[in-house]
Amino acid sequence: MHNIILKEKSKGNLIGIIAQFGGQTPIKLAKFLHENFLPIIGTQYSQSIYPKIETDLENF
Repeated sequence: MHNIILKEKSKGNLIGIIAQFGGQTPIKLAKFLHENFLPIIGTQYSQSIYPKIETDLENF
């Protein structure tokens, strides 16, 4: 997936990425996109509740 994103970005076709929240994989995907400054369409990872949940779980 990362290679596809980089290829589309290099062609100038990357408007944004949709990361559907609803499980561990999409949450990790959204975190990866956020950390790599890739545009997310819709609610941004940093504005969602998931960073707080992740921090709470690390401190559990």
